Amino acid sequence: MKISKMKNSLFFAGVMALAFAACHEKSRMNVDPIAPDGEDTTTNPPAVVDTTPKPGSGAKNIPLGGNTYVTSGYGAVNSKGLSSWVDAVFSSYFKVNYAGNLSLFLNYTTPESGFGTPGSSVIDVELGEAPAEGKPFTPTKTFRVTLPKTPEGKDSIVFIGKLDRCELGYKRINFKGVSKGGSEFYASLKTLIVEGKSTLGMSYSRSDRRNSPSVHMSYPYPSTDVAAWFYNEVTVPDGMDHPASYFMVNGFTGGYFGIQPSRKDKHVRVLFSVWSEFSTDNPESVPDSLRVPCLSKGTGVTHQMFGGEGSGTQTFYNAPGWKTGATYKFITNIYPSQDIGFTDYKAVDYVGYIFDPAAGEWKLVSWLRRRTNNLTYYRSAYSFVENFSGESGNLMRKACFGNQWIYTKGGEWKELLTGQFSTDATGSSGERQDYKGGVTEDGKFFLQNGGFFSDNATPGDKFTRPATGTPPDIDFDHLARLKEEGKANVQQQK
Repeated sequence: MKISKMKNSLFFAGVMALAFAACHEKSRMNVDPIAPDGEDTTTNPPAVVDTTPKPGSGAKNIPLGGNTYVTSGYGAVNSKGLSSWVDAVFSSYFKVNYAGNLSLFLNYTTPESGFGTPGSSVIDVELGEAPAEGKPFTPTKTFRVTLPKTPEGKDSIVFIGKLDRCELGYKRINFKGVSKGGSEFYASLKTLIVEGKSTLGMSYSRSDRRNSPSVHMSYPYPSTDVAAWFYNEVTVPDGMDHPASYFMVNGFTGGYFGIQPSRKDKHVRVLFSVWSEFSTDNPESVPDSLRVPCLSKGTGVTHQMFGGEGSGTQTFYNAPGWKTGATYKFITNIYPSQDIGFTDYKAVDYVGYIFDPAAGEWKLVSWLRRRTNNLTYYRSAYSFVENFSGESGNLMRKACFGNQWIYTKGGEWKELLTGQFSTDATGSSGERQDYKGGVTEDGKFFLQNGGFFSDNATPGDKFTRPATGTPPDIDFDHLARLKEEGKANVQQQK
């Protein structure tokens, strides 16, 4: 009996010992082990996971230098982006051609010049539809974004925000400063990075050129109609005569004839130019035998050589009393020269006249002679609207062209009722799609560009205006007298 009780006691003690050992081991498993180098890792907090969205490999980079305009205050837009930012409101544009989600990021750098000690900038980023011409911008979403100080000379990318659905059409993004972070300038902004379904087919400029697309309207007529004269009229609606606008009314093979309005001085510069047959951008390199002489010109008209876009002779004068809504009439006479005065080349003469509504009379601009073996009458009648400076490429321009007629070599007036629309490489590439052409309600062709409107025309579209049936009332004998009288003005400038 004693031996049996002793065995039972030893068995019970062994079980208890095993149970205690197991319990002790289980409690040790709930404690982080000691690091191999002796450091107790229980004192180190777990790593923080950065959940901030970052652009992926499919994101698009929109260069701000080619798609942004200063719409208020002072700041600079150049090939590097947006800089020297004091109090400007920068407005950037892109067109969504596929509705869907869109994430926005910003590539920036801390300013390296200016007074103060640069720190973190804070800006507001406003997003909304591009407003109609003359209407205020109303943002539909505003993000307040902090731009942390970057290492000297280094770029950084910050997340702006996300849109669950971005609808079709042109969008405008305003960058507005909140705090410069101790610096004279805000951070310099380089590119807007976009990602999401709405980037499919997105339209924006890939270059630094901020000009709106040039738009053209040609007026075809049968090749059997030998046109000696082309007549056209232009009317610029109120508010569409922005700086850096050229409304070319009577275009032709070898030159152009149109107006540049000046809001500041309330005048319009009338330009009539003809290219030399010699191909060069340097007018001084044109041989004397191929220069374009000015044979006659109106009072106050300047004639000079030009270059940079080919070379030739340009004539112009400033007509006072410019008014939007007024109709300016143009007529151009082109014909092979009769009295050429030299034998190595033949020539074609170009004569431009404008009816100034302020003066109430026709005025000779100039009579120019192009020395060429390609003898011809008027060819390729067309008009265009151009924005020749990118600083104002965000502004809308529009011109209406009416009552187109040719006067043939045989002495017959013929009305031109068809217009064919086209645009330049800026438009045809799809980078800018704010271009348009058509027929107005009162029966005139029109051309429109800039302003980031979304209902664009299609290059190649043909339009038909209603016929007037009444030819222009032109006193050709009076125009011939102006041409002869203007010869003395050429001698006076010499």
